[in-house]
Amino acid sequence: MGIALNMGTIGGAITLGGVDLSHILGNNESNIIYQPLPQLTDPNQEFMFNLTNIYINNVPIDISGLIWFNSEIQDIQFDDNSASMIVKSLPGGNYSNGVAMVDCNIPPTFDISFEIANQKWRLPSSKIIKGSINGTDKCESIITGGANNSSWVFGSGFITNFYMVFDQAKSLFGIALRSDIDYGPTPTPTPTPTPTPTPTPPPPPPPPPAPTQATICIQLPFSIPSDTKCLIVTSSDGNAQSFGINEWVDPSDCFDIPNYMAKKDFSYKFDFYSGSPNSGSSCSGDFLAETDYLNADVTKDPWIIETIDYTVRGIKIQVSEKNQYLRMFVLFNGYNNYVYNYEDFYINEIDNDGYFNVDYLVYKSAIFYFCTAHGKDGGKDPCYACKKNLYPNMASSPWTITGMDSCDLVCN
Repeated sequence: MGIALNMGTIGGAITLGGVDLSHILGNNESNIIYQPLPQLTDPNQEFMFNLTNIYINNVPIDISGLIWFNSEIQDIQFDDNSASMIVKSLPGGNYSNGVAMVDCNIPPTFDISFEIANQKWRLPSSKIIKGSINGTDKCESIITGGANNSSWVFGSGFITNFYMVFDQAKSLFGIALRSDIDYGPTPTPTPTPTPTPTPTPPPPPPPPPAPTQATICIQLPFSIPSDTKCLIVTSSDGNAQSFGINEWVDPSDCFDIPNYMAKKDFSYKFDFYSGSPNSGSSCSGDFLAETDYLNADVTKDPWIIETIDYTVRGIKIQVSEKNQYLRMFVLFNGYNNYVYNYEDFYINEIDNDGYFNVDYLVYKSAIFYFCTAHGKDGGKDPCYACKKNLYPNMASSPWTITGMDSCDLVCN
């Protein structure tokens, strides 16, 4: 939409869906200086634009701030401090008690320009004045105070001197000089040296694109009586790939999966084996442990997966006060009995709810057997109570086991 308003009640033009080149100096659309329209978060907000400086006869006076346009008022309103500084720079200018006045006969060579969109827009000197004050040679100034400090209002006294363009489709705002307005001759240079204006800093570079993939470094299972020699990675789309682990990896360190990238919005499951890779998607040897599907975190490279991300730390088992000994048998590869762990614990402390805490790293796929005995002699004493064929609950840490069952011949 192109707008060419007149100060009077007659005339002016609004062009919907385009611009009217006849109103633009040079009849050339390239003479329109565009800048992006601000993004509004509130429909009641006004479009705010940066006024980066004001020039008096090409000399900057270092005043800048936010402005908005309002054709319903005539004045160009600043806050009182800024208005006082600007008006005092005008011929015969004085600002006092909210009233701005200037000489009625401002020479046409006088130049006051407002810098918007890195372009200076000169206000014709004849448009600075409004009317004589009490028949004297002093006139009211169209540039005055009354605005707040956070934003200034540019009324019709500015708008009617330029061609305005609001391009909602491209979210652009443009200004151009009018073909029907005389902006005046170039002012005579003053002998005062022109200070260098403060340059407008360039906009910051755009942020880098968000990462979409990352390498993977996974901490291998430990406290299992077999080393991990092969790893199968299965992505959420069903693709599986196996990797050999040929060198020993410190339990506190992690294994960098070679030539493999985790992708954003994918999840991955990891299976650990004791043998070498069979093919591109399987491993030999005994199955040792597995993870659930873990959501890929590509915000960091590498995506580091620790054992705490796929295990439960600790077992909390309810025992009798008479129990003095706990035996634990763990199968890591199902009922094949090839990889297992057998541990004994002396029950030296029970909490108020009757639970004995075992510091143990629990893997999802392991099968657990528990047996308690009254005596302190461990394996030589018969079981008093049992829990068998238990798959761990991975939902909370520690894994809590409530109550024990009676023993049978299998437990003993």
